[in-house]
Amino acid sequence: MDLNDLTPQQSALYEKFQPERVAKTLAYTGLLQLTHDVLKALVLDGVKLYYGFENGEWTVEGGESRYTREVLSLAEPRKVFEACTNWLVAQGAITDEQATALDDLKDERNAVVHELASYVMVPSREPDYYAINKALTAFFALDRYWRAWALENGRVGGIPEGGSIDADGVESGEGILIIIALQAFNVTFPPRERER
Repeated sequence: MDLNDLTPQQSALYEKFQPERVAKTLAYTGLLQLTHDVLKALVLDGVKLYYGFENGEWTVEGGESRYTREVLSLAEPRKVFEACTNWLVAQGAITDEQATALDDLKDERNAVVHELASYVMVPSREPDYYAINKALTAFFALDRYWRAWALENGRVGGIPEGGSIDADGVESGEGILIIIALQAFNVTFPPRERER
């Protein structure tokens, strides 16, 4: 096949179906899903833990009613993620812009995961490779906020008696996981390669 004889549409399809391009889209989808899952846990599970929800049950008396009153009331019914991000903004854990980036990441994840075939096959469909980058500032702010909360509430073990540590002296498992995943993606698909 002579590539010079291809129509523009055929050429675009040929480029879209190159194994490296397909692999990049699939790898990014995995990274997007992982980042979404970690952020979702930091937002939803973190806020519930704050109010005393652990291991599938409310462990603090009045925690569930306080959670309903102080968190769920911050958004329309059934919009728990939005309510929790609104609560986190009110606590100073994240900014309004960071909350928007989290919502945008959720939308990007839903589009790519639920319409993955079109992102692989349709030349005009490309994932927003910067959606994760936009949400990373929110991730690191949330990660630090919950590390500080865990330290203040005696939820971090291994600190020597009489010793002290601050939130910047502790790494979370979530933080390490995201950094490793981002590094792996960037090594495999350097940023200049993603511009194509």
